Amino acid sequence: MSDFGVPLIVSVMTNGRSDDANGISVDGTEAWLQLSRKGNVFAVHYSLDGKEFRMARLTYLPMSSTIKIGFEAQSPSGSGGVRNFSDIDFRKVSLSNIRNGNE
Repeated sequence: MSDFGVPLIVSVMTNGRSDDANGISVDGTEAWLQLSRKGNVFAVHYSLDGKEFRMARLTYLPMSSTIKIGFEAQSPSGSGGVRNFSDIDFRKVSLSNIRNGNE
């Protein structure tokens, strides 16, 4: 839940310091997320149907070749709630275009 009272796709990148990048508001209760990396460029894509992904964020974030990633659901101004993460898949593939997330 965002500061504006609507569910929102938000990405946070941390390398010493964190930032919040607010994205699209979401109608419904499900969203699919994809994180991609090519060198020091990271892309976050979202989908509302699990098939068509759109870019939520593209950022340059210099760091080592080995990183730690995690999942979090937050509600900074709301009362919280139950969140479920499922169908988590880690793959090492080369993307033809990091901007659209295609392999």
